[in-house]
Amino acid sequence: MKELDKIIALRKKLHSHPEPSNHERKSREILKKFIVENSSIELVDKGDWFYCVHREEGASETILIRADHDAILNSKGELFHGCGHDGHSAILAGTIVEIEGKKFGKNIIFLFQPAEENGTGAKLCTPIFKEEKIDKVFGLHNMAGLKKGTIYYKPGVSQFASQGLSIDFQGRQSHASEPEKGKNPVFAMAELVSFLEPFNELKKVEYKGRRTQNPVLCTIVEIACGGKNFGINPGKGVLSLTIRSESGKDLQTFKDKIIAKAQELGEGLSIKYEEFDVFGETCCDPHLTEESVKNLQKAGFKTELMEEAFRGSEDFGVYGDFAPAVFFYLGIGEDYPPLHSDEYEFPDETIETGIGLWMALIEA
Repeated sequence: MKELDKIIALRKKLHSHPEPSNHERKSREILKKFIVENSSIELVDKGDWFYCVHREEGASETILIRADHDAILNSKGELFHGCGHDGHSAILAGTIVEIEGKKFGKNIIFLFQPAEENGTGAKLCTPIFKEEKIDKVFGLHNMAGLKKGTIYYKPGVSQFASQGLSIDFQGRQSHASEPEKGKNPVFAMAELVSFLEPFNELKKVEYKGRRTQNPVLCTIVEIACGGKNFGINPGKGVLSLTIRSESGKDLQTFKDKIIAKAQELGEGLSIKYEEFDVFGETCCDPHLTEESVKNLQKAGFKTELMEEAFRGSEDFGVYGDFAPAVFFYLGIGEDYPPLHSDEYEFPDETIETGIGLWMALIEA
């Protein structure tokens, strides 16, 4: 493997400069500098994102491989690479180094995408499909709890659709000694929480004659109403939650039911809602998945079919609307600290496996 020590050093440098979604300026500069210094590949800078292109005259196809590079917050509210996007980008940059001076009979695009964590990055990068005729799209995510070095896959939906939903309840404030003169939203909020409690587990839902084909799930992430002011009967509150399902259509049905229930329970209140972090389902093209897995197996990789989709979401699913797409999961250890935990850091010993995965598909 070419320059593995340099690639590991790149990952560590990215790790030491974590940046939030849509603000990954330093990360991009680190990546672009490494690529320019270690390869002769064409680099296309789009400002908030960039990609590199290995072009060949008479190429039979154009494939796109994507990595992300934004960070998240730890339990102390500090930025850190707790999802391993530093590793994903190091793997992609390492693959660029590995292909230097080689020919494959195809064009290869290496997309360095920002803002995966809030679901906005993939949409930002979709102009690439107008600029380059792309035939296939690939991505990967490292995953704790899976056998180290094994490549996991699932044809069809491999990750759930999800979105954040924040519901504002506006009533009327009054003195705490005269609550009847005000309109405290806490009771409507409490009833809505009670309604949502059964959906803390996967369940199907019905709304206006529509019954979801897939179960839905709800996680309440915030309840706020009033404060430690004992002379006030509060007049406003907010309830925030994350909803998810294997189907974006079913997710919409669930959202419609929640909003309708909030309006029903909040009679006499002003009800407004706002959506956040909207992710569609990640769906892997069955034919391309089968073809790709066979190529990985021929190259000696251990592969394993997943029986169920991951409940977590990925904005990679956006690319499947433009070309056949496959998303792989790189196992980093069954007992490895889970993603998004304070103890997690991308394991450098799996970088070579990730580069090898991309090389196997490039060379196929």
